[in-house]
Amino acid sequence: CLYRMGHLDEAVAMFDTLAGTCVPEYQGCHYLAGEICHVRGELDEAVSRYQRSPSEPSVLYNLALAHFQLHQLNDAAVTFIRAFSFNQHICEELLGRPTPREFDPMQGYLASPSYAEEFLDACGAIWRGQQDALAFMARCYEDPLVQRQLHDSFGLLHDSPWSGPTTEELQRVQGLAQRVLERIMY
Repeated sequence: CLYRMGHLDEAVAMFDTLAGTCVPEYQGCHYLAGEICHVRGELDEAVSRYQRSPSEPSVLYNLALAHFQLHQLNDAAVTFIRAFSFNQHICEELLGRPTPREFDPMQGYLASPSYAEEFLDACGAIWRGQQDALAFMARCYEDPLVQRQLHDSFGLLHDSPWSGPTTEELQRVQGLAQRVLERIMY
């Protein structure tokens, strides 16, 4: 309620209190505090808070945006590729492209078009006017190496929201991101 009423300082304090508990369901409060920091332009703090949040598509897309805004292009590419593997519909929605409305229940709600629509409703303000970031995201997404990896496997990563990716999975995505960056930056 504090967040929605615009009492952002009070909301961040409450999110910090809740996230500091041992209740797993409250770990998402790091993400909400990160959103507030992001909107305020406190990008380093937003990154820190997003990184403490469970891995969900909304967290990853906003984290990638913050990395891009901080000119951390390698981190942005890695995070965007991870985000695509969780929910490609968000990328399509952000780019204003029509997306198929089919839903594969085997992939779950976080990979659904409905989740992408809700992301745009909740986070559209953070992304508004970020044309350079959207262009960078599109180049990463459209890269043939990324598209092949997304098509060939059920997902690039199989990390749990609580533990994150394994070292091997992260190294695989970092290597892919490095090859993509070399292709799109030169």
